[in-house]
Amino acid sequence: MRKRRNGGSPSARLKDSFDNLQVITKFSVADGAYQTRPARRPMTLRHLLTHTSGIGYGFASPIVARLQKGNEKPKWELRGRHK
Repeated sequence: MRKRRNGGSPSARLKDSFDNLQVITKFSVADGAYQTRPARRPMTLRHLLTHTSGIGYGFASPIVARLQKGNEKPKWELRGRHK
């Protein structure tokens, strides 16, 4: 018998970079500067599977596109989720 996950497990168990997530609160288009705050609750597997985690994509968000510009990290490793 396989154990089923309920989707409420913190995603930090899957990937260390999902631990201590930050949320972008202010962003400057002019210079790409931004401010963050800690996420109010941990991101869960359910959030990831239902696309409600707050992870942004450059093709859908000009803020994320600007953050990715000139950044060597993979898109999913950018710290901070957008609102």
